Amino acid sequence: MAYDASSQREAADLPARRAALLPASIAIGTAVGIVAIGVSFAATYRANQQRTRAADLVTHTLEVIAQTQRVASSVTDAESSQRGFLLTGNATYLDPYEAATARLPSELRELRTLVGEDDEQQARRVATLESLVGDRTAELQRVIEMRRH
Repeated sequence: MAYDASSQREAADLPARRAALLPASIAIGTAVGIVAIGVSFAATYRANQQRTRAADLVTHTLEVIAQTQRVASSVTDAESSQRGFLLTGNATYLDPYEAATARLPSELRELRTLVGEDDEQQARRVATLESLVGDRTAELQRVIEMRRH
């Protein structure tokens, strides 16, 4: 009968033990849920930061491309204007040339500022472009002077 009495006591204690375990399992489940939400939040925050950085880089690249196109457009304007003057001898054709050559230094400065010193390869390319633009505008001016005299 002792066996029966201890079995009966264990059976009677079972609901009490289950009741004691239930709050612990709820607490563990809640803690796991909170940790999962925290990890999810951290991952989302990091992904948003990376996406923002990528968008900033794309925007910067587009600004550099646009500025490079402005420089190319000014060189083209100067060349076209010079050609019009050479063909006609009419000095009014030089107005766009003068405007373009006046814009070029500030456009190149802006390009150099956009590229910055952080990217050495791009900085070297801008320096090469500045040299080539300087050579080209000097050549355009030399030919204009020859036509005038």
